[in-house]
Amino acid sequence: MKANDYWLALYTQPHKEYLVRSLLQEKGLEVYLPEEPNRIQRRDRPPSRPFFPHYLFLRKPVDETSYDDIQWTPGLRRIVSFGGRPALIPSSLIELIREELIVRETEKDPPFVQGQLVCITSGPFKGIEVIFDRRLSGSERVRVFLDIIGRAQVSMDIHMGDLCVSE
Repeated sequence: MKANDYWLALYTQPHKEYLVRSLLQEKGLEVYLPEEPNRIQRRDRPPSRPFFPHYLFLRKPVDETSYDDIQWTPGLRRIVSFGGRPALIPSSLIELIREELIVRETEKDPPFVQGQLVCITSGPFKGIEVIFDRRLSGSERVRVFLDIIGRAQVSMDIHMGDLCVSE
């Protein structure tokens, strides 16, 4: 692989990922900050947040002498290194992260609606029908209600992938 087929992982101070990205881009460097949408939308919160808090990626500069300029970027704690040498991340791994985030964005809403009868597909309750309630914030888990002997409904949290539409 060529020298620019690698990326560096940068570790930032808390909540400084956007500042570091901006400062490095101003220097003409290629930076990738993986983001995901904020599940809870509020006026005082941005629409997205870093997928890896404290981390972003920088395409490896061809000239390694520029590491000093990068290291002293305000908000940056360090270039992730092992044995005193920057850890090199292949471009193929960065592309996998990009693709996964695209897939997650398209699958952000559960395929079920509140009150819908769904079936559990795995685990100790496999084959049991439950009532879908809602997705739990910031996770792949959902809340469902299990009807116990027709008397009471008990709520359960379960992974969304363990449900299917009841027939």
